Amino acid sequence: MSATEEAASYLGDVIVSFPRARAQSAAAGHTVGAEMMLLVVHGVLHLLGYDHSDAVQKETMWRQQSEILHSLGLESVLPTEND
Repeated sequence: MSATEEAASYLGDVIVSFPRARAQSAAAGHTVGAEMMLLVVHGVLHLLGYDHSDAVQKETMWRQQSEILHSLGLESVLPTEND
C-alpha cells in the first residue's frame, strides 16, 4: 500500500477513557469489557460518519450499533444518553 493509499484509508483514532468506561458500566449494570466494546463500536461509527445529533440520525446510528453489538454477543449492552 502506498503512503497516499494509506492516508486515504485512515479514518482517525478512537480513544476510550477507562475510568469513564468503568463508571458507565457500573451505572448500566454490565461489565467494563462490554462497555469498552460499546464505546469502541460507537467511536468507529462516528469515524464512519454516523452521528446522533437529531432523532433520525440517532435512530440510524443506534440501530447500526445494536447490530454490531449483537454480532459480538452483546445484545444486552445498550448505550446511555451520555454516549
